[in-house]
Amino acid sequence: MDMSHNEFMNIEEVANYLNVSISTVNRYMANHLLYPYKKDQSDKGKWIFHYEEVKKVKQSLDKPGLTTGEAAQELGVSSVTIHNYIKRGELRAIKQTYKRKNRYFILQEEINRFIADRDKQGKNFYDEKNNYYLYQPFYREQDGYQARLMSLEKEGEVQTENQTMTIQEAIENGYKPSPIQPTSDWITKMGYVVLSFQKKAVPMERVYQILETFYHIIGHKNIRIYDEKDRLCIEMKPCKIEDPSFREESTLSFLNHHLVEGRIELDPKGVLFESELSGITAHVPISVKEMIVEEAKKQNKSVNQYVAELLIKHHVPKEDTKQ
Repeated sequence: MDMSHNEFMNIEEVANYLNVSISTVNRYMANHLLYPYKKDQSDKGKWIFHYEEVKKVKQSLDKPGLTTGEAAQELGVSSVTIHNYIKRGELRAIKQTYKRKNRYFILQEEINRFIADRDKQGKNFYDEKNNYYLYQPFYREQDGYQARLMSLEKEGEVQTENQTMTIQEAIENGYKPSPIQPTSDWITKMGYVVLSFQKKAVPMERVYQILETFYHIIGHKNIRIYDEKDRLCIEMKPCKIEDPSFREESTLSFLNHHLVEGRIELDPKGVLFESELSGITAHVPISVKEMIVEEAKKQNKSVNQYVAELLIKHHVPKEDTKQ
């Protein structure tokens, strides 16, 4: 509909322009979302509206991007996690009034960038052939000097306080990687616990030592690392860490401060890292189960993933309205 700035619209034209019913237009008026210009005495006293006023309403009703709930579904996390990503600057969002509420919106291209960056950064943190791990400590026995593996790209990068070497150069200089033999196999619990550390704001050596404990206890199979320019993100499967240092108040406080998703709780023998996911059991007719299995296959999803998405779609608010 192409109208000049001084044209007016009747209520039927407004409903058509906004792609809503006349009753919805009346509700907009009752809720003070839309203000009529005046009543048209030549047309049974019906309301007429200025085009510019209706245009503003249309713009306010058009979403500028994905809501936090929709973004959460795309990324497979909770709305709370999306808000944490936004607050930490990991996910760019705009805050705009939509349906009379201030809400965050994320452009689809930003979601695509986030996924691409996370996939790229999460791949190369373990060299299975040589059993090298990103941030693995290297030691030199004759003088006790220490170094750390900072990159697995190409020939690798091992750093000491004042020197950077390839992995081969470090070995030729007498450095040996500290062996890491994880005691855990694949962890089958659903979900992840997510920790995020801003590199310039935290003592990274402490983070590397914590990560080293994770390597030892749950192994690389249950960890994903995303090493960004200014931030290190660790995603790990739910587990129990039975290490006395983790029970110290300072360590617990440090971990909770950088927790993005999940829960960290004390256990009589250690510290529990729990995801936000919890299982439910339902019994349905065989015909319904077969239909669910078939539909999951069509969408290339597991039955768990397919059913979970259905439940979230119908029973969980699409966005966290607490901005």
